[in-house]
Amino acid sequence: MRARVSSHIIALAWASLAAFDVFHLYHGFHSFVRYTAYLEKNPKQVEQFEAAIFSLHPLLIYAARIDEQCMQYQLADRQEKVTNCIERTLALREKVYGPSSPAICQTIIQLGFSNLGDKNYSAAEAAFKRALKICQSHNLICHDSGFPSVVECLDSLAYFYETQNRYDDAEACEKRAIALTMAKYGNDLSCGNQFLKLAELAKKQAKYQSAIAYYQKNLSIHEPVFGKNDQDSIFMREQIAECQVLSRQSHPI
Repeated sequence: MRARVSSHIIALAWASLAAFDVFHLYHGFHSFVRYTAYLEKNPKQVEQFEAAIFSLHPLLIYAARIDEQCMQYQLADRQEKVTNCIERTLALREKVYGPSSPAICQTIIQLGFSNLGDKNYSAAEAAFKRALKICQSHNLICHDSGFPSVVECLDSLAYFYETQNRYDDAEACEKRAIALTMAKYGNDLSCGNQFLKLAELAKKQAKYQSAIAYYQKNLSIHEPVFGKNDQDSIFMREQIAECQVLSRQSHPI
């Protein structure tokens, strides 16, 4: 009986997360594991999610089932099957929400990463740009809407450009994300992740002084909140020290 209940919980957790487009196939597996454990300890929550799922449009339920199959392919390292599954779920969600709804953006981003895994670079770039365009059209600037945001889409696009060694394009995306976040919140306290990415991009290009400046900026945001002994604070100080050494080596006296 225990195995039967657990299988039901797992299927329910996956279906609920996938159906509402809040589960990212590429970065959310640990959240999924925690979520299943949570549901198993909270039977009332299970009933609520069951009711919510079965009230969904039938096409969304079908899409969620394909999402589950997609995850199984991914865990089995069968990348050739993953992209096809995501394309099918995207088509189903487009029928329900329309081709320009922010509700389909998470699936489009998933498709972009899957295309990248297939080395279909033109399709990957097109997917990331499509998600960005949709979010822009709905003015979903930052991470507070329940949907992917312009900032998240810029991060995904920047990552794509980085994989293609298009560092100037990646840097432009991250700088734009910083400008949008600062305009939204009036400070740079939510921009630490972008400053860290800019530091890493600069370091890859041997622009060590720029990397140091970005690491220091990120450290000035992170350390007052988490302290000097936090692992990320230590990591950033180590990176600053390493870049200082590399800078001296590249410009010997």
